[in-house]
Amino acid sequence: MKIVVIGATGTIGTAVANALEPKYDVVRVSRTGPIQADLKDSLSIEGLVKLVGTGDARAEEETW
Repeated sequence: MKIVVIGATGTIGTAVANALEPKYDVVRVSRTGPIQADLKDSLSIEGLVKLVGTGDARAEEETW
């Protein structure tokens, strides 16, 4: 199962991705990492979907 973790460089996102990786194909996404997306930018999300396809589940962390 592929899981896309948005906010994967944050404290919670890192912990979530690390916990899921032993069992799942985790795609780590952040505003600054190798795979980038910004939840506030719809074009950024469209680009993410084109790059990685759709995930089977989603975990996200949003910084306010």
